[in-house]
Amino acid sequence: MNEKPTMLLVLGVHRSGTSTVARLLECLGATHSKKILPIHITNPKGFFEDSDIYLFHENELMPALGMVWHDIAPPDWKMIGPEERSDFLKKAKGILLENFSHSNALSVIKEPRITLLLPFWLEVFGMAGFNVKAVCVVRDPLSVARSLRARSRDFSITKGSAIYTSNWLSALPFLKGVEASFISYDSLFSDARAVLVSLSQELGIPLPSDFDRRVDVFLDEFLDQDLRHSVVTSHELDAEPELLPASLVVHRSLVKANGDTFFHGMPDDITHQVRWFYESAPILRDYDRVFKQNLELFRKLEHNKKSMLGNWGPGISDGAGRLKKSLLSACSSIRSLIWRRSPS
Repeated sequence: MNEKPTMLLVLGVHRSGTSTVARLLECLGATHSKKILPIHITNPKGFFEDSDIYLFHENELMPALGMVWHDIAPPDWKMIGPEERSDFLKKAKGILLENFSHSNALSVIKEPRITLLLPFWLEVFGMAGFNVKAVCVVRDPLSVARSLRARSRDFSITKGSAIYTSNWLSALPFLKGVEASFISYDSLFSDARAVLVSLSQELGIPLPSDFDRRVDVFLDEFLDQDLRHSVVTSHELDAEPELLPASLVVHRSLVKANGDTFFHGMPDDITHQVRWFYESAPILRDYDRVFKQNLELFRKLEHNKKSMLGNWGPGISDGAGRLKKSLLSACSSIRSLIWRRSPS
């Protein structure tokens, strides 16, 4: 009987270095999807994401869940009935079998929304006949939040750290029984070779015969200090007032994690955070709804401001400014109204 091919599943939040790690795993002999998103100005080195899975998330699965990628509430799987869920599972399985070949002993898949939707995808991988091993990319919440803010001026540090927290709390309960390795994004810039050797030992993946050549190419042609726009000290992390306290709890747990940490269940600190996260889901969904409504209105005003400048310009500008302040205030209110109630 043929052994199942292995799928290296890159888990991590948007802007946390998952693209770099997906490229890094080529050094272990992993192959990517046949259909990869093209490079973009926001990620000039490449996303290394399956384009069909990206479109499936954006146009089908997440709209059915009433979600967008930057929501902070956990997915409400009750939004999808059994028949619709079965159809989605079959569609996702078809994408995997079309874009990833079973003839490759080792493949790698990366799409940050999978972190948020992990239980769904673990079921899909099983249906498609892949043995899953997770590679969890650990980066501090302040660097992630700053990067999100740089890409979207509408996201405050508070909003960014909320995305960080909700993504990980949506995924960590489902790592039980999954082989996983936790790697620091920052460590790649000091010794990527050592990170790979440790990862291969932890996940039981043999190094390819041309491993050193592959690493040299990665270091010479891909890894660049410009990929890391933010380096944060532990003092900065603890002193940043806009960070959600829960994001620091999650980060500390991820930094300490190894292959056994979540395989047999969750540590107590994460268990407490996850319990609070799901109990607070109705409040978080209300926040998501209000945030998206305000964001849509603000972007419409911004878009129309120039064309309307002749007659209504000052009024439109003032309205957009007030709406933006309201939006940023809503972001900051998460910390004071919701997240400070979470266990520390």
